[in-house]
Amino acid sequence: GEMKTTLVEPTSRTIHVGKVDLLVVPPPGFVDWGQNDNSIGLIVQFGKFRAMLAGDAELGEWGWWGEHHSSMMQPVTLMKASHHGSANGDTLAALSLLKPELIIVSAGKGNAYGHPSSDMLRMLESLGIRTCRTDVAGSVKVVAFESGRMVVSPSCSAAVGYIGARSLQIGPLVEASGVTNSSF
Repeated sequence: GEMKTTLVEPTSRTIHVGKVDLLVVPPPGFVDWGQNDNSIGLIVQFGKFRAMLAGDAELGEWGWWGEHHSSMMQPVTLMKASHHGSANGDTLAALSLLKPELIIVSAGKGNAYGHPSSDMLRMLESLGIRTCRTDVAGSVKVVAFESGRMVVSPSCSAAVGYIGARSLQIGPLVEASGVTNSSF
């Protein structure tokens, strides 16, 4: 038969999917802020593992989330750079609260927007945040464990992809065999 989809308002809520919790970080809903600053944020929790997915959130929304949803702005294991690593995406204040171990910057190679921005990459480097860029490494797979550990394929070494880097050193693919885990 045909499946029916029910759309719900993007309000602050937790959606339980097996052992995974999806915490919805709602947008401010200010039409004049534009589409990017009205992104829906998601925090994925699997045991001690936490990942922040902030869509195309920009400076205004990060500030609004910090003010209205500060309890959600706790340290994460992994973060996807907001707005493809653009200069007006992630903020120092947000990164200081979230303290990600690794940021994945999802951007197409040679994209017309110039993402990720060299300013953003310099900021991530200055904070000592491991960075993995899809425009350099291609597709990235993250396998999360309830312990909070993660396996990233291809493995992205510390301080890669910042401005001035000549190449990305990619180690061998890491296989997590024989272990029950959740991957996304």
